[in-house]
Amino acid sequence: LCGALNVSKRSVDRDLDVYRNLLSKLVQAKELLKEYVE
Repeated sequence: LCGALNVSKRSVDRDLDVYRNLLSKLVQAKELLKEYVE
């Protein structure tokens, strides 16, 4: 897939890491909001 898109695997991995970090931050924020609302 990376070869077909002509993208280096390293940049794809880095984007995935950024995406995962954002997701975990969103999950943490949602948990904090839940505690705040209760």
